[in-house]
Amino acid sequence: MNRSFDAPASARARNHPHRAPGGRLIKASALGALSCAVATAGLVVPADAAVNAAHTVFVLKDDSIVEAEGYRPGESVLIQVKRDGVLVGSARASSPGGALAINHDSCWTDFTPVILAGDVVEVISSTGRETVPVADIELTEGATLVGTNSFTIKGRVNSTPLPPASELVAFARTEDPVRFRPTTPDDGSVAYDATGDGAFTATFTMNAQQQTAFPNLGEVSVAHAPAANEQTIATGANPVPGPGCGVDAPLVTSAVTAVTPGAIRLRNRNATVRVQGFAPAGAGVEVRLSDADGTVVTATAAPTSAGAQTWTAALDAGATADLSGAITVSALVDGTRSSVEQTVRKDLVGPEAPTASLGAGDYRRAQFVALSAGTGDQIRYTVGNGRQAAPTATRGRLYRGGQIRIASSQVLKMIAIDEVGNLSRVARVRYVILRRAGKPALRRALSGAAGGRATAVARWRAPAGSQVTGYRVKALQLRRNGTVASRTQSALLRPGRRALAMRLTSGRYRFQVRAVNALGNGRWSARSNVVRAR
Repeated sequence: MNRSFDAPASARARNHPHRAPGGRLIKASALGALSCAVATAGLVVPADAAVNAAHTVFVLKDDSIVEAEGYRPGESVLIQVKRDGVLVGSARASSPGGALAINHDSCWTDFTPVILAGDVVEVISSTGRETVPVADIELTEGATLVGTNSFTIKGRVNSTPLPPASELVAFARTEDPVRFRPTTPDDGSVAYDATGDGAFTATFTMNAQQQTAFPNLGEVSVAHAPAANEQTIATGANPVPGPGCGVDAPLVTSAVTAVTPGAIRLRNRNATVRVQGFAPAGAGVEVRLSDADGTVVTATAAPTSAGAQTWTAALDAGATADLSGAITVSALVDGTRSSVEQTVRKDLVGPEAPTASLGAGDYRRAQFVALSAGTGDQIRYTVGNGRQAAPTATRGRLYRGGQIRIASSQVLKMIAIDEVGNLSRVARVRYVILRRAGKPALRRALSGAAGGRATAVARWRAPAGSQVTGYRVKALQLRRNGTVASRTQSALLRPGRRALAMRLTSGRYRFQVRAVNALGNGRWSARSNVVRAR
C-alpha cells in the first residue's frame, strides 16, 4: 500500500520539543490511525464513525492536541474526548481558514485532558459527528543516522493484529516536508522486531535530493497511516503532557466532566441526575451536590470498569428534592475536592407568557409589534392564519428584539422560555389589517315575474378578504340605444346578503354591486347582464 502523509499545518508550525536520549533535541513522533478494519485492543469502532473524506483529524495524544482540517471557514466545531463513554475533555473553536488546533491555537474548555490510547476523539460539526479512536502507539527511540544516507526510528504498536509494516511512513518537518515511504524503492524498509510484541524498527534510505533538503534529523516523525484522514500522533519517547495555551486550561488529574440532565425543570423533574468524571485509577470518589441554601446531597461514585480512570454516579429525584436554584456538582477524590466542578440549575416554576406591545383588534394599516417577557427569558413566535403550529423551545422564530411588522390579517403565537428551558403557555393575538373592500363578482341577474309590481333581481358573490360590513346595489335603467337613462341605489344591505329583488319602473336594466367595510365604499363591480323589470 502506497500512502503519503501531509503533516498538519499547525503541527508543522508549533514547537513542543522533547529531549531525546543523549541530550539532543529531537522532534520524533509516531502516527497511528484506526479504520474499521484495524482497531486497538478492546476498542470497537462503529462502521459509520470514520472521518469525512473531505476532512482530516490529527490526534497528537502526548501533547493533548487535536487538529481538524478541511472544515468550512469560520465554522464552529466541537471537539470531545471520551474514555469508556465518559467525557474527559472538550473544546469548541473555529478557524477563518477551516482548520483549528486545540491546545495550540485554541484552548481546551476549563482544563486540558491527558489523551490516552483507547480514548475516542469526536469532532462534531455541521457535517455530523465524526470519531477517531486513539491508537496505542509509542516511540522508544528517536531518529538515528546510519552512515550518510539512511536513518532508523524505533517504536511499538500495541494493537492486535499488528498493522502492516508497509503502512509506516516517515517525514521530515522542514519548511517543505520531505516524505520517506518504505514502498518507494529509494526510501528504505520497515520491519517488526522478532519478539512479536509490536516493536518495530523503521529504516529509511535518503536519496541525494533528500539529503540536500534534509541535512539533519532534528525534525523527523514516523507515522502509521492506514487511513490518511484519521491519524494519531504520539510525540517523543518520554512525553510530558500539559497545556499549550497558557494557564487558561490547566492539566488536571480529576474532574467532574458531565451532569445529565444539564438542568432540572418541569418536564424532567423526576429524572435521575447522572454524574460523570475521571480520577486516578483506584481512587475513592464521592459526588457532592450543594445549593446556595447550604443543602448538601452526596453519593458514592463507581468506576466504569475495574481499574478504570473514569467513574459515574446516579442520584434519583428523591435525593435532589430539597435542592433548588444553582446547584454545584463537585467530587471528593480520596478526600480532596476536585478543582473542576459543574453547575446545574433547578427551577420548577414556569415563566409567564410573553406580551405584545399592541393588542388584538382591527387596524387600518400595517402595524409594528414588540414582544416582552420576564428577565432572562427567551421568546419564540410564529405568525400565520391562526392554524400555524404553535412555537416550542426549538420551533418558531427566536425574538431578538425590535419590532415585528404585521402587514396583513394574521395571528401571532408566542411562548417564553426561561433559563432552564421551562415553557410558558402559548399566547395568541389576532390582528385584522383592514383593506378597502374588493369588487364583488356578479352572478347572472334575473328578470322579474310578469304581472304585479315591477321587479328585477341582482345576485353576487362576496369579494375575498375584505372584511365586508355591507353591500349597496345600483340599478341602471337603459335607453333603447343601451345608454344609461337613470340610476337607482339601494340602502346598505347586511354583509351576509348575496341577492336583492329591487322594485323598479318597468324597463330594461343592468346591475352593479359594491362592498362596504370600515374603510368605506369599495369599487363598483362590472355591469350585469340585461334584465327586465316587469
